[in-house]
Amino acid sequence: MASGNMLSEIAEPVGPASGNSRQSRAVPLSASHAAVLAGYTAALEHAPLADSTKAKYASRLRGYLA
Repeated sequence: MASGNMLSEIAEPVGPASGNSRQSRAVPLSASHAAVLAGYTAALEHAPLADSTKAKYASRLRGYLA
């Protein structure tokens, strides 16, 4: 038995699931926070981690400092 709903009536618009379609922009860091991030990323270069992990760690710290 058909419900009577046409496909076009129930179809949802296609787009980002979160509703957030704007691109995020990097917030400038203060000089002291930039120095902390630089020191951390320099130390990460010598860590026995995958490059993707190092990038993620640095990105998370930058987000925290911003």
